[in-house]
Amino acid sequence: MERNSPSEIIPVILNALRSGEQTLNQLSKSSDINRVTLSQYISAFENAGVLKTKKSGREKHIQLRNNPDSYFDLPIKEEDNKKLSTIYAYIREICMKLYNKEPTKTQV
Repeated sequence: MERNSPSEIIPVILNALRSGEQTLNQLSKSSDINRVTLSQYISAFENAGVLKTKKSGREKHIQLRNNPDSYFDLPIKEEDNKKLSTIYAYIREICMKLYNKEPTKTQV
């Protein structure tokens, strides 16, 4: 299956890895993305701290980082997390006063 844009490729890779660690070959087959394209995305994800990889012999094993500090599955720095928490607290307070209901993450 041919995918042309990052908005199509990124969710496929992340969803495939949610089930657990995979080798590059396994991930290529399960996501139906060619190895060259996949390697480029894996490298970018690794540099961004989303994934971690390890080599075992000739195989590259890939897995999602277990990072509780994430926002829509994107890693965030502690400083940014504090800012987001502060903003969320203000939004939550206003929503509780106006609507007596806590906003969801997507609404915020």
